[in-house]
Amino acid sequence: TLVFDWSKVCTRGGMVEPLSNYLSEKLGRTREEVNSALKSIGNGYLAGQITGEQFLEDIMRALNVTDVAVESLMEALTIDSEVNEEMLEFIKSIKGKYDLVLFSDCPKEKSEFIVQKYQLDTVFDQMVFSYQTGFVRPEVDSYQQLIEMTDINPETSLMIDDRIDNLNGAKDLGFST
Repeated sequence: TLVFDWSKVCTRGGMVEPLSNYLSEKLGRTREEVNSALKSIGNGYLAGQITGEQFLEDIMRALNVTDVAVESLMEALTIDSEVNEEMLEFIKSIKGKYDLVLFSDCPKEKSEFIVQKYQLDTVFDQMVFSYQTGFVRPEVDSYQQLIEMTDINPETSLMIDDRIDNLNGAKDLGFST
């Protein structure tokens, strides 16, 4: 089984930078201020503990923004980096030779958006997102949920991720990295 991350593996950039740029522009705050708010609030959103609307309200509260309607920011929840077409084509080319799993720290709105936009249900055999597991990587529980939800064997699986801490978390449970 090959397990792929989305951001910076299947895309050319991460999830935070485009979101930070967008919110900085719309809320009239510096990227540093927005990034600080994202760090303190983001994991609850990624893990599905709060809704997208609650996430945006919490960001606005943290930044002391009161003159912007949260509804006007909802498109921020689906902003993504440019997709890595070559990587998606490669993954498609090995479909059928390996079980292919997408495993990403991705909130509900973003997950639904990318699955539909890139027809990921035709690319990957299974997909698991952090909002479904209730945990974000490198928390050990996120990998345990992946194993339970997909019935994969870590000892015969390869984890492909851009972050060393995520790879180390997978390695701790027996995944090759």
